[in-house]
Amino acid sequence: MQIRHLAAAAAFAAACLHTNAAPPMTLRYSVADLSDGSYRYSFVLTLDDPEKTWTPGDGFGWLVFGDRQDAASTLADWAPDGGSLSGGPWIFFTSTAGYNNGPTLGDGRAVWIPTYQGESAVWSGVSRAQFAPGDLRWSCLLVSYINPVGKPLGPIAAFEPAVWQCRADFDHDGFVTGEDFDAYLVAFNLGDVRADFNGDGFVTGNDFDEFVSAFESGC
Repeated sequence: MQIRHLAAAAAFAAACLHTNAAPPMTLRYSVADLSDGSYRYSFVLTLDDPEKTWTPGDGFGWLVFGDRQDAASTLADWAPDGGSLSGGPWIFFTSTAGYNNGPTLGDGRAVWIPTYQGESAVWSGVSRAQFAPGDLRWSCLLVSYINPVGKPLGPIAAFEPAVWQCRADFDHDGFVTGEDFDAYLVAFNLGDVRADFNGDGFVTGNDFDEFVSAFESGC
């Protein structure tokens, strides 16, 4: 999947300020070492609304991940897995450069309007970058509110830390349970790219064995 270059507008750059409230979305990720100096990153962006600031009809766009301020993204070499992007309005990736820098969902201006709390978008890809906990950051530069009263001005997330996720937590709910096993089994039987647990580009019995080992080990 090709990544097109996207320059962030000055208005967005000037507005990239932290807000006091936690953003209504959380970006979680897990990492698989591909044993060749590269790593597969699997991302889940979830509308979890921890501070109850979301109103149905609110929209979010210009999502940048691996974001760095005024510097090249550490994920500059990131190559998306074909077919891994699902959820939200996005069907391709671009990259943002300028004040914010990093791979970007869609053309930036495509707005995701979730319909329920807990709705997610997922994607994955490969990079040679390896992040220490708390170093992988993301930004949401574009928001639209059905009712702007009491809502933050500008971005709802700017260089927000992404949350590392245990790989065995396949349904990304923060716990390793039988539901993770069931969800993995469904993905495995469908040949879903997310079931490629060892990152070799194929869904085989080796992936199943590695998932079972991770599941039994817990986190």
